[in-house]
Amino acid sequence: MNYYTSPYIGKLIDGTNFCYGESLNSGTGVYATFDYPEPGNYKIQILNEKEGAARRTIGAVLKQDIERVTSIQFSDYQNKLALIPYDYRTPFDTNPPVCITTRGVGQVICTDTAMAGSLRRSLFLTSFSTFSGGYTITCTGNCATFPENKGRIVITKEM
Repeated sequence: MNYYTSPYIGKLIDGTNFCYGESLNSGTGVYATFDYPEPGNYKIQILNEKEGAARRTIGAVLKQDIERVTSIQFSDYQNKLALIPYDYRTPFDTNPPVCITTRGVGQVICTDTAMAGSLRRSLFLTSFSTFSGGYTITCTGNCATFPENKGRIVITKEM
């Protein structure tokens, strides 16, 4: 398995929840590439529910299609997202994230306007070690029993 492949999940179902849990002994991440079912406004909620000692959650919904990026490109994206909102670097300087997680526990709500011909988005939530400066991404499909980090991305169509 290529840990840096963002699985294409097709058309998004309204109210989809992307959940993430990570512990120091079993890192996990969630990432996906999808299409909105139709043009319109979509409400994105990114909840950073728990952030453990020496860990930081990095997450975003992007206009960039990360389905086929290399592991080096994916790692580079994460490093650059960690700098926002203080420093926007390419490709986020010209095409910023649709929505990005808060620094620390909290919630952010964004509106994404999807236009015909531009319905594809990618997202991920993962964890950054403030000790090592490294990221841990494995896709196990299960949240740890005692997660040090916990978060969700919820996407719904606005009426």
